[in-house]
Amino acid sequence: MEFVDLVVIARKIYRIKRQEAKNAIENSYEDEFFNLLFEQLNNKKLYVDSNIFMAEPNKAIDRFFNEFTAYDNIKITMPAEQYEEIYNLKKSDEQSSSKAARDAFRRIEKLVDSKYIDILGLKDMPDDSSSYADPIFIKMITEDLKNEKPVYFITEDKDLKIRLKSKIESEQLNENNIVICSFDTLYNDKYNIVDEERKRIKKGKEMDEFFAELQTDSLKYKVLMKVTSFLIK
Repeated sequence: MEFVDLVVIARKIYRIKRQEAKNAIENSYEDEFFNLLFEQLNNKKLYVDSNIFMAEPNKAIDRFFNEFTAYDNIKITMPAEQYEEIYNLKKSDEQSSSKAARDAFRRIEKLVDSKYIDILGLKDMPDDSSSYADPIFIKMITEDLKNEKPVYFITEDKDLKIRLKSKIESEQLNENNIVICSFDTLYNDKYNIVDEERKRIKKGKEMDEFFAELQTDSLKYKVLMKVTSFLIK
């Protein structure tokens, strides 16, 4: 084998190894991000807007819906009006809306089968009327807050966010009991979110180590010597 051939092979191996390392880093951020997200969802009333269910299939949104099976105590609450809203879009003449609604029903069916969604008040027959979920979300979420239930609401709808926040403020409800967020924004910021959590954990460990060392005679002696040195100056 010629030297040039060896160089070419070495470069290919280097690129493969570098890509593998990059993928490992990316996967670690993905895993930690979803762990952190689902920790936040724990023990909260979770609402997921139709635009999340109808999002175009991709790695992030698919993992979000698949991740529920790893947690026994996290469920999505869906009002019947939201279900009918998506159902009516499935019959739309607009191909993109119809496809998005079919994608949503695949996700909903999987959640129903695994018992990770509660569809409230769903009738035996489809409702052909023009169902609109936004005011129902606002009504249900404000009722939850009045009853001191912590709520997590995931939506990409900026108008709905504004209307909901305005309602919460006008009724002087506890804003600390609700998180309103965009999945896309959270996911796109996953590196910062994970890095901040890593820093928090590292700082906590350092504090624990400090207080553990503080219990030892050697550190007590060092602290005493510093205090003594300061006092005799």
